[in-house]
Amino acid sequence: RVPSPGDSSVPTSRRSRKKEEELTEDDFDLLFQIFWLPHSHGPKMKKLLKDFKYCKDNATTMIGWKKFKPGDQPDLIDEWIDRASYVNKICKHFYSVCDKLGHATNRDMLYDLSGYLNNVRVMLNGCNAYLKWIGIHECKKPIRGGPTLAGLPGGLAGDLLRLYPIQ
Repeated sequence: RVPSPGDSSVPTSRRSRKKEEELTEDDFDLLFQIFWLPHSHGPKMKKLLKDFKYCKDNATTMIGWKKFKPGDQPDLIDEWIDRASYVNKICKHFYSVCDKLGHATNRDMLYDLSGYLNNVRVMLNGCNAYLKWIGIHECKKPIRGGPTLAGLPGGLAGDLLRLYPIQ
């Protein structure tokens, strides 16, 4: 029997993938930024690390920032929000790439990358949650545990771990 396109009896791996499940050029660029060189990161990841460090170092500027009317807050708060928004944008994009990789037909590549990608995902999630804790919850709602890494910290995950404020 020859299956027709969209036949639900055909295993998912053999069905044509949906357009939103396919990796785009921007998705590959993000992966290449992470896997730039053994001891170096691409420009986007350098900016991510720099922006997270800035937000962490200037966290105290966000105390009471909600009392200001829009447009009346100091430039330092606007800068902090812009940098935290960049970190959030990269995190969301990376989560999307990880989800798309789960549908990849090249399973060997997926299995080779999954350990490292999961470590990076855990660290990005922890760092992003920390920034939201500062910016949205104003440090009032307690953080529940910090990220833990399986294996040796290295690359972007290790650099994020070293910047993470709760160990």
